[in-house]
Amino acid sequence: MGCVQSGDGDPRPGGGKLGNTATVGVQDPLPTSQPKTVDPRLPFENYRQLFNLKNSWKAVSRSMENTAKECLIRLFRTHPEYRSLHKGLDSIDSEDDLRENMVFEEAAMYFFTTLDEVLGFADGKVDMAIATLQSAGGDYYAKLPGFEPAYLKDMEQPFLDSVRDTLGDRFNESTEQNFRRIYEFCVSHILN
Repeated sequence: MGCVQSGDGDPRPGGGKLGNTATVGVQDPLPTSQPKTVDPRLPFENYRQLFNLKNSWKAVSRSMENTAKECLIRLFRTHPEYRSLHKGLDSIDSEDDLRENMVFEEAAMYFFTTLDEVLGFADGKVDMAIATLQSAGGDYYAKLPGFEPAYLKDMEQPFLDSVRDTLGDRFNESTEQNFRRIYEFCVSHILN
């Protein structure tokens, strides 16, 4: 055991003495890889869009709770009628009190945690991503009393605005398009 001393046998399988010219200088060919592609069921034209979205999402996920709460607050500002879909929220007047309420937190986080799961499945497990979204539609949104698809459609702009606030200067036109695409993908599968 130990180090191979000069003049010892070649440590490669089938190797001989170091002076063996048949194996010296021969390099294994570098593996060739195909460029990554995106599953055609996803709303992206190329893998770079998905890659950039996932990188942006990492920054959002570090402040997911605050971003999710801000999204739902913005939705309630423009559509106060949606408060009544969530038990007990229609009686809370203060935004600060809403942010501290557990029902509000659960409602705010549900879409964001679902999207987090979907992005985790986006590379090679799109069937799982779609199943997660369909489950969210049946297990959560369909059980909200009085739920209408307009709820999720009306939440798109508050979602984009809250993500924009979280990302700051990192949010550009391309980032917005990628988030818009994934949002629409999620909503279409939640509602089906």
